[in-house]
Amino acid sequence: MATGLTLAVDLGTGCTSACVDIDGRGVSLRLGPDGPMPAVVTLSNDGRLLTGTAAVEVAAAHPDRAQRHPLRALETTDQVQLAGMTIPTIELIAAVLRQVLHEATRHAPGPPPGQVVLTAPVRWASTEIDKLRAAAARAGLTDIVLLPEPIAAARWHADPASIRAGTAVAVYDLGATTLATTILTATPNGFEIRGEPGGNPAFGGENIDDILLRRVAERARTVDSHGWDALWADLSPSTRQRHHQLRQQVVAAKEALSTTTVCTVAVGESIGDIEVTRADLEASIEGDLRASVTELLRTAQNAGVRPGELTAIFLVGGSTRIPRISALLAEMTGVRPRPADDPQAAIALGALLTATTATAGPGVRPEPALHATRVLPASAAGMAAGPNPSAPRDQYPPTAGYPFGEQPPSGPYPPPGAYPPPGAYPPPDGYPGGPPQRRPSRRRPTATVGVIVALLALAVSIPVIAFTMTRSDKPNPSPTAGRTLPAIPTGPADTSRPTSSASPSASASASASPSASGSAAGLTVAQRRLSAVLDPAEMTDCKANPDGEDSDVDASLKCAASNGTTVIAFHYYTARSLRNDVDYRSGQINDEGTCENGRSSVGTWQVGSNSSVDVGALLCYYHSGQFVMFWSYDSDLVSFAAADTDAASLYQWWKRFDPLA
Repeated sequence: MATGLTLAVDLGTGCTSACVDIDGRGVSLRLGPDGPMPAVVTLSNDGRLLTGTAAVEVAAAHPDRAQRHPLRALETTDQVQLAGMTIPTIELIAAVLRQVLHEATRHAPGPPPGQVVLTAPVRWASTEIDKLRAAAARAGLTDIVLLPEPIAAARWHADPASIRAGTAVAVYDLGATTLATTILTATPNGFEIRGEPGGNPAFGGENIDDILLRRVAERARTVDSHGWDALWADLSPSTRQRHHQLRQQVVAAKEALSTTTVCTVAVGESIGDIEVTRADLEASIEGDLRASVTELLRTAQNAGVRPGELTAIFLVGGSTRIPRISALLAEMTGVRPRPADDPQAAIALGALLTATTATAGPGVRPEPALHATRVLPASAAGMAAGPNPSAPRDQYPPTAGYPFGEQPPSGPYPPPGAYPPPGAYPPPDGYPGGPPQRRPSRRRPTATVGVIVALLALAVSIPVIAFTMTRSDKPNPSPTAGRTLPAIPTGPADTSRPTSSASPSASASASASPSASGSAAGLTVAQRRLSAVLDPAEMTDCKANPDGEDSDVDASLKCAASNGTTVIAFHYYTARSLRNDVDYRSGQINDEGTCENGRSSVGTWQVGSNSSVDVGALLCYYHSGQFVMFWSYDSDLVSFAAADTDAASLYQWWKRFDPLA
């Protein structure tokens, strides 16, 4: 039996979900702000593949650098283009898997996953499966087993032992870009695919988003048609960001209309707020939804199953939260469908359950976590966690099969005969199987206790600190005197091609100011920029700390303070990225007092000369026998962490320490 961490990953067309098994308990990885990680992969200015929140924000302003649906690209082509650069599509998926592996090892420090289960569309043939295996190998995952998505979904919904063997169940999966319908037969040990899977590769949640956006556009034009049309005619990066924000509002409105009947979209300026209703949305998509249920009935008919013979219909995919879908399924099939508590995580959780049940025996079901967790840094005395060191780093820039504004090709699913055998895809030679893992969870809300500590440099360069205690629910940072780093991430310089005009060249960045490390050799462009804003009198011997970099952190350095204390520095892509990191860390801390008193604490800090304004977050906690302090300069998009066995000494040192130039 395999040992070590078990990881399950569901690579969807719209988002990626993952979960791990920890002590027999299924725990979801919080890969993005809402749990799952957006599927978007983008190309940074320096040719790195970005995933998650960082990718979404770059894609909003630079759609030519974005591949919105890398899984669809993997299905349809071997190479794609991004910003004029070509790359194998397996590299897009490898970048996503590498980030998932990083978060898994961050969540559960220790050996890399010993068991990995990847789910795949049931319609995939050997060509697509081989590509997925190649992408997994590029990400450092070689010991994997593949499981068809509907089998994992059914396993999460129901214990096969609770369903009479031989009876039929259906899976209705409405993802971001695709509808998949599958009939399964229950067996004593699981589920088997029955007949030919069906669906619609040209209809998914994003089509519903487009329909709702058109309704908003129709109403906006009745208020100010010129203003609305001018907004969408402007394709500058700043206005594209606004387009993205409006679309995100529409997506949020669609989701809200699953639980409420009226919602507003704030267009602003001359148009103001546009009201949308559930009734209007349902009327707009009624025909598409009926066609999707008809496709499920056709799939059942082709499998030799009449609607009345279905024991259950299982729902997965974020858009299945729309109440009208459940109503139509019940009306047209006579079977009340079973929605998942978290339809975006159900497939990953089911894959984890399938694997852990196979190894632990029947009747063992992982308990889904209520909150997402992120383990506090482990390396450098608990200050920075890093990805699996054996995983290769990106070597190719990304490409786009379907950039913004284009639609993936539609058409029938592959002919029958290419579908996997019952249970799972067979592992090819050299790829032994392994079990799956956990689901995304939500972090718990935390009350913020403000610990206001200040760093005030006198003219003679002797810091004088004044501090007070306050309590607030949310920090409200203000700009600091330090220089703000660029939001567009950068990485290793590529001297074989011109540097984009959107960001300074590597040489310019390196010479912008003295390096705190004393040498920029071996540092990425982003790491050199971070080094340039550090005070070389306070931060010396800085070295690259790639293990501290992820989808939120674009640069990290490990330095020595003037007194010898090891200090980890981080720079973030955006203010939201910084907030994500602080929230992740805060969610792991039990607020028991103040940093000054050597207690675990979640708070903020201030400069004594302006004690009414937060500079950034201040977190304290114990890790591996050491007291760790983590603090941020929010307007500079930087943070730092240091640790010592003596909490009082560390706190007194911190009050005098000013790392920024």
